[in-house]
Amino acid sequence: MLILFYPKDLTFSIYKIIILIESLTLLKFCKKRVMKLAERTKIWIADKMKELMKTKPLDKIRVTELCRFAEIERPTFYYHFKDKYDLVAWIFLSDAYDTDVISAESAAKGMAKMRQEFIFYKRAYDDVSQNALWQYMLEYFVKRYELIAKEKLNVVFQPRAVSKDYIVTDNEE
Repeated sequence: MLILFYPKDLTFSIYKIIILIESLTLLKFCKKRVMKLAERTKIWIADKMKELMKTKPLDKIRVTELCRFAEIERPTFYYHFKDKYDLVAWIFLSDAYDTDVISAESAAKGMAKMRQEFIFYKRAYDDVSQNALWQYMLEYFVKRYELIAKEKLNVVFQPRAVSKDYIVTDNEE
């Protein structure tokens, strides 16, 4: 017959480890829940912005009006976005992120989604004030295509300076 003896400290240590594991599990659950809540809040605000933009252009919408319409406080809006232009850019980037720019099928789905929300994208794109959507689009797609090209070609690009010799103008003879 085998008899095991456990020192008192070992039993206490096992108990502490169990409590620690339970605490970490709860912490992970809470972080996931907070992330999901933050993401849902952003989506809620974005949906309300899209609804507002069906009735008026972006430059006529104020953050206060959007907050009232979305039934949120202004600090909640500013917790998630810098301004309304940041929100519009987030909407675009969220939609564009799901689109594989190399796949024709994925690109077609992305364009179909944009077509469903045509008024939003038209008004966002027509806005020429600060942080215009076309600037975000250009920057996003240039970076994305560059990354894809690097992957496909397995090459490291070295940016080159552009000299005057490569610039073509209408006045050249």
